[in-house]
Amino acid sequence: MRDLRIPRSLRLASLLLCLVIAAGTAATPASPENRGPAPQAPARAGWTFLLFSMADCNLEAPMLENLREMADVGSNEDVNFVVLIDRAAGYTDEPLLNIKDFTTAKYLVAQKGSFREIKDLGELDMGDPRNLADFITWGVTNFPARKFALVFSDHGGAWPGFGGDESTENGNSLDMGKFKQALSQGLKRSGLPKFDLIGFDACLMQTLETAATFRPYADYFLASEETEPGHGWDYRSLRILRDNPDASPVQLGKAIIDGFEGAAKKNETANEITLSLLDLSKLARIEGLIKDLRVQADGAIKANSADLGRARAKTNAYGKNPDPAGCVNTIDVGHFASLLEKNDPQFAPVCDKIRSAISEAVLYMKNGAGQRNSTGLAAYFPDKKKYYEADYEQLPEAGVWRDLLHSYYGAGAALPPEEHADLTNTDDLAEVGIDESGNVEISGKISEASLKNIVDVTLQFGLVAGDDIFILGDMTGDFSEDRIASGSYPLEIMFIKDGNKKAYGYISYVLDGDELEISMPFHYYPPGSRKFLEAFALISGNVKDPDENWEQVYYVEEGDGNYGELELEEGGRVVPILLKLAKADAKVQDDVWVETEPVKFNAKKDLSIDFEKLGGGETIYLQLIAEDFGGNSDFVYYQGPIPKKKNPSMALPAGRHQQP
Repeated sequence: MRDLRIPRSLRLASLLLCLVIAAGTAATPASPENRGPAPQAPARAGWTFLLFSMADCNLEAPMLENLREMADVGSNEDVNFVVLIDRAAGYTDEPLLNIKDFTTAKYLVAQKGSFREIKDLGELDMGDPRNLADFITWGVTNFPARKFALVFSDHGGAWPGFGGDESTENGNSLDMGKFKQALSQGLKRSGLPKFDLIGFDACLMQTLETAATFRPYADYFLASEETEPGHGWDYRSLRILRDNPDASPVQLGKAIIDGFEGAAKKNETANEITLSLLDLSKLARIEGLIKDLRVQADGAIKANSADLGRARAKTNAYGKNPDPAGCVNTIDVGHFASLLEKNDPQFAPVCDKIRSAISEAVLYMKNGAGQRNSTGLAAYFPDKKKYYEADYEQLPEAGVWRDLLHSYYGAGAALPPEEHADLTNTDDLAEVGIDESGNVEISGKISEASLKNIVDVTLQFGLVAGDDIFILGDMTGDFSEDRIASGSYPLEIMFIKDGNKKAYGYISYVLDGDELEISMPFHYYPPGSRKFLEAFALISGNVKDPDENWEQVYYVEEGDGNYGELELEEGGRVVPILLKLAKADAKVQDDVWVETEPVKFNAKKDLSIDFEKLGGGETIYLQLIAEDFGGNSDFVYYQGPIPKKKNPSMALPAGRHQQP
């Protein structure tokens, strides 16, 4: 799915029409209902580029702009730009160049400065694999070429799927099983062995699992590890096919990647972008080396699991969300191998080979400054077993990576209770103090038995209001071999402002060197709607750069778990949320996300997001959480005024003390 700034059924009877494209190339369309291999006419063009545009969603406007960019290039005798687009009602009524607003699905051919409409297909379920198969059959058969590319444009969500179509009852999307069904049928019926290139102009689709799914159907795979800004690719980069009809798939992929980077810089969304071109023939070597890693780790899994967990905790992750239940939970495989090697040198030989194999398979890539650790290929790795999705077990392509996860989670489940994460401070009271920079330092003592199993430390910070504790954010903590878990809080809270309206919101910090990424979750109510969308702002930049160099992009999580950029509409409402801690005497021991009250905001293109220092009269709450590789955690806390010197905190009033 594309990022939140708008970061992106067709059973035909028979098509008895003659297609004439701008340069005069003619072909006779075959009926999609023909289930046998279709004999291909002599290839005339160098390339046919097929775009499956599932624009029946909130990305409709930028996806139309992508098609206009395609028409800036236009088909000729050397290249065919063929489109299946399904539009939505309620997002935009803009025409598509010479074609008036429509809410149905259409077969189109991009010409120079216009579109040729081949057929209006009526309302179509773009999540039905038969419609994708029909489009492949029709496009390949009727637009013969020496090389073929197939690109998908909409929201994406890694291995669970792509889409979906908002005109359907459940927002039907395409999962990996549907993709395999559609591609197998479409290629068989058209007589094409495989595509030269398959790509996703969508969020989060460049993973080991998705690449393995598409391996039988293409030579090269082009996609993003991270969420994509809503503007997506720059389709004017397809000019390479018009200028050089003999361009290779690698040359095409490089041109698209460079065009995407240029569009991101122009739109000030370049900090967090990723886009990589993968040679699918090299994937088997990576899988084989991951199997070697799993076998080696299995040899002493209890001893090694903490090393794996510590590497996982620091690895570049994608589709992050302050609410762990909303995370996509994919991480960069090459970065994971690099960190694991540093954590435990015994893994150095196989990790070096994994990184080398990824470098050979990823032929070209571009990353923003905030994604400098991305190496071009991600994989699924929830940090806790409880966030592991059962559907992953049904994905054959997960293969050896899933075996590695099984080993890791199995070792965590077998961890004896006496070795679970344990902070030994009396009454769970933290040591706190103020450093020379005015930051609050908080620390706790880790038990000797659990130290070897600790993988991560997190600091949560908040304020006390009456009997309630509201967490306003989190940041990464640290731990040392002398058994000290620690964190440092700069005494800042975030607020958003719209005119005289102001409210505090939750923030999650990720600092990598001088590159800072801040996530702010919020509820977004579209104009006239009482139902909110789960959304978040992604704010990123270099801490040494002036404020005007920082970027701010909004993303939305769809009901199917796919992501895309969110365009804040005039009349829409943005409502910040905070994490309210459960009370010790509550019947249900769950923390809950709550909306701030009573302030709500009319959505603008850019909200005013800023930080302020606490004034000194507040009652703050700090919670330092240590976690082991089995997902067990323990904590120490501080509640009271901003401390003046390092001292154990005072005991909490009855009913306050709670465990995360």
